[in-house]
Amino acid sequence: MTLEEQQFLDKVNSQINDYIKLGFNQYGTRIPSQSNPTNDVLENSISDRNITTLSVQKLLAGQITVAVDVGNGNVRIDGGNKRIVVNDGTNDRCLMGYLAGKF
Repeated sequence: MTLEEQQFLDKVNSQINDYIKLGFNQYGTRIPSQSNPTNDVLENSISDRNITTLSVQKLLAGQITVAVDVGNGNVRIDGGNKRIVVNDGTNDRCLMGYLAGKF
């Protein structure tokens, strides 16, 4: 076995162990008796991923670097463009912050 193959297998085994700690078996099936709903994501296990939807009761973040829609999407907090925009469902009605290009 080459060094690259061994490093690959070590990485795969490490990831498998992380999933087992989360309550999954070797087939990727969740084992209810081992699942811990308060610790479903291992600390520091997600890095630079695209999360399309997120529902949480409490969010602690160092910096959110994408625009965030609040509620039904009529309020957008956009830190990258330094603004907050309120939309009535059709038109942007209120802009707080940077005004480059206006609406």
